[in-house]
Amino acid sequence: MKTILTSLLILFVGIKSFANTAEDDFNVVIGDNKTLYISLSHVKDGEHLRVLKNNGDVVFEKKLATMPFYQKNLKLKGYEDGIYYIEFHREYKTHVRPLTKYGSSISFVDVKNVTYKTNFNHLTDRTLDVKGWCTDKDVTISVYKEGGMLMETKVFKNHNAPFRRKYNFKTLPSGTFTFKIYRGEEQVEEKQISL
Repeated sequence: MKTILTSLLILFVGIKSFANTAEDDFNVVIGDNKTLYISLSHVKDGEHLRVLKNNGDVVFEKKLATMPFYQKNLKLKGYEDGIYYIEFHREYKTHVRPLTKYGSSISFVDVKNVTYKTNFNHLTDRTLDVKGWCTDKDVTISVYKEGGMLMETKVFKNHNAPFRRKYNFKTLPSGTFTFKIYRGEEQVEEKQISL
């Protein structure tokens, strides 16, 4: 009986150590309210580190090779104020750490208090680039022609990651198009664009 209990205890400690190691592979510390100290361990080929703005624009990206440890010190000086996300993409999991920059200081932020806005950029007079951020709920974009006719619905299921969709209106007559953005079942944005 004592041998069985000892074996179970060793197994439990081993599982607990493995779980802690997996979470400790991605560590972000803010030093002096201005510098991000990012450390990654057990890095494998093809994994990458990114820093994104709230609208999904990538402001820093590093593709990594296999190494036991990687460290990056990053200052956000010169970056505009707002919410940023640090992402470490692993083979089967993406670690995300949100933070906010205001003036010369940065701090961590609770994602539940973040307001997500979708960014609409005209690439040409007839093409549109729509991008933003998925939270823990699916994001759905529905596009309507004048008169309320549904043209397209696109669902993004990549939670805690950016989304992006390019629309080409070259084959359609000019007019006003309505974009409705949903997070889960709730409509959170509506934007009318004339093209």
